[in-house]
Amino acid sequence: MVALVLYRLTLHPLASYPGPLLGRITNWYSVIDSLGGDRHIHLLELHKKHGPFVRIGPNIISVNTAEGLRGIYGPGANVRKSNYYTMFKKVFEADSIFSTLDPGPHSRKKRVLANALSETSIRAMEELVLRNIDKFITILGGDNDVVDVQNLDRWSNPKNMHDWAGYMTLDVISDVCFTNSFEMLDKPDNRPLTKELALGVRGLYVAGWMPALYSLRIFFGPLLANLYATLDRFKGFAREQTQRRIALQAAPGYVQHTDIYSHLLAANVKGVEDQQRPLFTQAELVGETSVLISAGSDTLSASLSAEIRGGSDFISSPPRFNSLDEIRWTNPKLTECSYLRACIDEAMRMSPAIPSLLPRRVLRGGVDIANHYFPEGTDLSVSAYAIHHNEDYFENSFEYLPERWLSGGGDGSKQSAPTSAYTPFSIGPFGCPGRSLAIKELLVTIARIVFMYDIRLTPGKEDFGAGGPGKGPGREREGECQIQDDFVGAPDGPWVQFRTRQTETDE
Repeated sequence: MVALVLYRLTLHPLASYPGPLLGRITNWYSVIDSLGGDRHIHLLELHKKHGPFVRIGPNIISVNTAEGLRGIYGPGANVRKSNYYTMFKKVFEADSIFSTLDPGPHSRKKRVLANALSETSIRAMEELVLRNIDKFITILGGDNDVVDVQNLDRWSNPKNMHDWAGYMTLDVISDVCFTNSFEMLDKPDNRPLTKELALGVRGLYVAGWMPALYSLRIFFGPLLANLYATLDRFKGFAREQTQRRIALQAAPGYVQHTDIYSHLLAANVKGVEDQQRPLFTQAELVGETSVLISAGSDTLSASLSAEIRGGSDFISSPPRFNSLDEIRWTNPKLTECSYLRACIDEAMRMSPAIPSLLPRRVLRGGVDIANHYFPEGTDLSVSAYAIHHNEDYFENSFEYLPERWLSGGGDGSKQSAPTSAYTPFSIGPFGCPGRSLAIKELLVTIARIVFMYDIRLTPGKEDFGAGGPGKGPGREREGECQIQDDFVGAPDGPWVQFRTRQTETDE
């Protein structure tokens, strides 16, 4: 053991790179750091202290440059997904598009999801998505925790925006994926599921840094028992949804649906016809279910909450529409709202949905980034939170400035925000296939909220979920949306109240 420690500190190919001592010795550093929820902050501080390359594991380098972002995640990068993702297979007994290491199978699976999430498919989903968004917006303006008549002249009951956004996004993704709403908005008894799913994702995140922990749970059970139990429940829920959707399609009199899962099942039929085997095994379908649910809900609810806290300027001066029905993603007028899109981009920059690391394993031949050569077997990664707050790319990075995303910022000069350092959905061939649906859902939801309501932070709870003195290192900035790094960057709050917006005609 002593010899191994000395080797990693002195003779290892990465020994010259700075970083926390424990991290340079063992991956236990990453496990412990991930448990605390502040890893994104620690990564940013490490880069401020040590520069663009920091060693955070015996074989892991965190990079904080736009060149590194392209060289690690961009097209043609000489990498594959790291063994970090094998944790997913240990839990679900099969790979998903999220965890597949081999580029070949990943590409085949991604083509299926890309077709399911094409512009044509997304247009077909619009009415289903709008139905859930409108139910959500009605609840925001009422006094109850279910659909209620809106108050016309007084503020609604306070709502925790992250919680309610989570209910809405889960209803949306369950409808468009499985034609089976989870009914979070309608049925309060269903709502604890949001916490269970978040804990399941957190369990994958923490144990992924040492996948053997899950296999050796007998020995490490007292330390991580709750995470293991949550992972098992997460897997059971995904299996239940998969079996229900397969049974729906096999039922007599089944009418073909155009949900996302129909594309996966159609690919299986075609796989049997062409290659005598389905593209997705039963276990792989369960894995895809878990990814679709978490990626389609957690990340969106986090982004929506961050926008409501940060976007006070936009909220007080909403875009002009003649009616609520105009606010739909098939209406070019919405896509022309450049300031709304800038507000969303800025919220996702400051509070990225995946704030921490998505590691990649260097292949034979190595990788060169800014004259730093990394040999085969090195794990490289970029933290979205760290690079989004790198002052070399984003001046005043802790200020909410949507104007940085507009050409000229209103003064005719060039757009100041460098898209080369912007990675809210990752980039390249392993980037999020659902980014177009996510952006459209955010555009419509936020535009409809501000069209309908005046919004205020709940008096007495203005600082809930925000930074401020005494909140801890990296969290002292007053009013800043604070996220918990549990793989998904989860905020808590803000607590918000709504009042029906009075138009000039009303007045």
